[in-house]
Amino acid sequence: MDDLGSQYLSASAGSGKTFALSRRFCRLVMAGAPPEAICALTFTRAATREIFAAVVERLLNHEVEPEPGWLTCDQALAAILDALPRLQISTIDAFSSRVARLFAYELGLSPDFALYEEGSGPEAQAMLRETVRRTLRDTTAASARELLDLFDVQDDAGASAEPLSKRLRDFLDDFGELARARPEGWGDLSRLGDLPQLCKDREALVQTLRDVPVAGVSDKHAESYLNAVALYHPEIESVRDWKGRVQPDRKDFEKLLAFAELGAYKYRNKFLELGERGQAAAKALWADLLARDLRQTAAHTAELHRALLALNRAADDLAEETGRLTFGALTQTLASRLGGRLSVADEAAMYVAYRMDTAVRHLMIDEFQDTSVTQWEVLSSLAHELAEGDDSTFFYVGDVKQSIYGWRGGDATLFGDARRVP
Repeated sequence: MDDLGSQYLSASAGSGKTFALSRRFCRLVMAGAPPEAICALTFTRAATREIFAAVVERLLNHEVEPEPGWLTCDQALAAILDALPRLQISTIDAFSSRVARLFAYELGLSPDFALYEEGSGPEAQAMLRETVRRTLRDTTAASARELLDLFDVQDDAGASAEPLSKRLRDFLDDFGELARARPEGWGDLSRLGDLPQLCKDREALVQTLRDVPVAGVSDKHAESYLNAVALYHPEIESVRDWKGRVQPDRKDFEKLLAFAELGAYKYRNKFLELGERGQAAAKALWADLLARDLRQTAAHTAELHRALLALNRAADDLAEETGRLTFGALTQTLASRLGGRLSVADEAAMYVAYRMDTAVRHLMIDEFQDTSVTQWEVLSSLAHELAEGDDSTFFYVGDVKQSIYGWRGGDATLFGDARRVP
C-alpha cells in the first residue's frame, strides 16, 4: 500500500494521467477508504465524467489487482455505487461552491446565495434564455450564427429548453473567461507562423494535373506504400501538424497529400506518376487547400470570439441584476476571506467537515498545472493537513508543459511549489 501515500505525478501528454488518478481512486476504495471520503478535483465537467467513467471501467474489467485483505473490484464498485449521491468527483469550482455554502456566515454571504452557473429550475432556465436573447441582440448576425451552430440549436427545435441550458452552462464554465482574457488567440493566423499560400491561379494548376503525361506503376504493393508514406513520411510531419489544427472536411486530403509528396496516384487499379510538373502542381494545390481551410477556420473563430464576449457581457449583467455570483467571484471571496483556515486541524474547518456529508480524507487534483493561485489558496491548507495525516493523503498529477488555463489565473509554477506540501 506504499503507493497510496501522499505523492505527485508529473506526466506528459498521452502518458496516462487519468489512468493514474482513476487507478489510485480504485485502490483507495479497495484498501478500505470510504468512496465519499475521496475528493477528486479537476477543471471541467467533462473531465469529471471522464474520471468517473475510468474508475467504473477499471473495476468492471477487474484491471486493479487487490492486495491481501482488500475489497475485490466487484466489492469496490458496489461501494462506489452505494455512495454515488455523496461522491466528491467534481470541478474545483463546484467544490468551492460547496465550501462557500458551509462557510456562508464566515464569508459574509447569504446562506442561500445563488450562483449564475448553477440551477436547473424554471428561474435558472429563464435567466439562461435571457442571456442568449441579449447575446443575439447585441452581436452581429455572423457571430450569432456561430453561437447557434455551436449549441446545435436546430436539434432542440420543439424540445425542452434544458439541453440548450445545460450546454450553455457547461460552455460558460469551461470557456467563458478564455474569450475575455485571451483575445489574441482567436482567429489570428499570424500567431501560427509561416502559413501555406493561396494559389494565384488555381484553375491553371488543376489544368496542369489534367494534362501531364503519366506512366504506369506495376508494383502490386504500391497502394500500401502510398498509404503508409502519406501517413508517416517524416518530410510531411509539419503537414500532419497543420491537418490536426484545421481538420479539413475533404475526402481527397490524404490523396492530394500523396500526390504532392510522391508524385503518383491510383487510377483504375494502376499507379500513375505525375511527373515533375504535375507534382509541383499538386504541392501548390495542397497548400491552397490548406490555406483556404485555415482562413475559413480563423474567420469562424473570430466570429465565435465576438459572440462569446457578448455572451459574457450578458451573463455578467444578469448576474449583477439578480444578485448572483459567478464562480470566479466566489473563489476570490473564498481565498481572500477564508484562505488558510480550511484545515482539518482548525475548528472552522472541522465544522466544514462536519457539515459536509463526510470528511475529506484523500484529496486528488487532476491537471494540477492549471490550478490558479486563488484556487490553491483555498485548497493548500487542506492539502498540507491531509499530506501530514496518518490516514489521509494528498495526490496531484499534471504536466507543466500542458498548462492551458493561464487565462483564468492558472499558474504552472504551483506544480513545483506543491511538491513541498508534506
